[in-house]
Amino acid sequence: MTQETTGQAPFAEHPGHFDSLIGDKRTHKTFGEIVRGIINAGSLVCQRIAAHSPLLSAAKHGAQRVIRLAKGESTNPQEL
Repeated sequence: MTQETTGQAPFAEHPGHFDSLIGDKRTHKTFGEIVRGIINAGSLVCQRIAAHSPLLSAAKHGAQRVIRLAKGESTNPQEL
């Protein structure tokens, strides 16, 4: 049984511990979805993590977001 079927309350506590380490909202949301994917997938394979996260599974290249966050690579838009 996964978090998806048992509810999200236990998951809500996990990312909160890292709030002071994460600077922007986009990174915070991605981090939370990665933690959710790890918990639901029970795996550290990026493709499986993305598949078990509603946000990342809807993205065209969800696994790439997981990889970029793990590597510390930024994808911030260029300033005009």
